This record gives sequence, structure tokens and C-alpha cells, in this order.
Amino acid sequence: MKLSEKIQNEINALKIEHNKNTDYRMMNYYNCVDDYSWGGRCDQAQDFEMSRMRGMLHNVLEQEENGGFCKEIAYAYELQDMDGNVLSKRLVNGKFGLCFIIQHSENNVSFVGATKNQSTFAKKGFKVVTKIYEFKVIYTGTLNSKFANRSVELISLSETMQDKVDYNIGADTSLWLFQQNS
Repeated sequence: MKLSEKIQNEINALKIEHNKNTDYRMMNYYNCVDDYSWGGRCDQAQDFEMSRMRGMLHNVLEQEENGGFCKEIAYAYELQDMDGNVLSKRLVNGKFGLCFIIQHSENNVSFVGATKNQSTFAKKGFKVVTKIYEFKVIYTGTLNSKFANRSVELISLSETMQDKVDYNIGADTSLWLFQQNS
């Protein structure tokens, strides 16, 4: 039996187990055995863990089908002045939407709204550079408390500056891991 068949069987077994547990918790809820087992915190926690395990198994399956590794692309955005000096790499979701945080000193910060047009940034004396990271990721097949364990290796890094900035914001765990190990 190939590894991919074993992983697919494991995914199917997880689905069956999840359905059995959901039915059991639903029955307890309707029989007033436990108010929290269906639709409550227990149910949410189990759904979260099951989706993490399924996701990890899908990653390992994709890895095997692609020759032993996966490719991931991550985006990072830099706010620069017109001379190319980096002012901020911190893009956050603020009170009025996405913005860059520029730290002038320990207690002095300013915010620059993340507009989509470079011309708007240029009027303020800024430009936004998009860094595109391409990673070779090898999943180990295990989970830790937050994500699937993996090793990350940088394949390429490119920079672009386009007229329109399309912010692709997500949980780029591989980028975070790469930055922690760099």
C-alpha cells in the first residue's frame, strides 16, 4: 500500500470518527446529559483539532504527490520613503482598516493608511514594495500547539512595486518560521 493510500485511509477514518463523536455529543445534548457537548466549547474544540489533523494529513499527502516537498508563497509588504529606506514592515488591521505603523521612538508612533494606489502613497512621500517569498516546505507529519511542524527553506525572494497594491494578508506560518530561524 502506497503512503498516499495510507494517508487517504487515515483522513477517511478521521471523518468517520468525527461523525460518530458528533452524533454521540448531539444525543447527550438532547437527552440532557450534558449541555455543553454539542455546539458548545467541547464541540468547537474537537472540530478545531479534527480540522488541524485533516489539514496536516492533506499537506503530507500533497507533499508526497509533489516529490517530497510542498511549495508555499508568502507576501510581505514594506513601506519605504521615496529613496528606498524601509520605514515599516508592520502592517496591521487598525481602527480604520489596514495601516502601516512607523515607530519614531519608544513612545512615538504614527500610522499610514494602507491604500491600494501607489500614487496616493507618492503624494505622502512613500511607496510600498511587495516582497514575494517562495518556500520549499517539508511537513514532518506531526502537530504542535499552533501548527503542523515543518522545515522551511527559501527558494526565491522577489520584490515588486506595482501601481495597485493588492494586499494578500493571511497567516503565513512558513514566513514566520523562516524569519525566526534567520
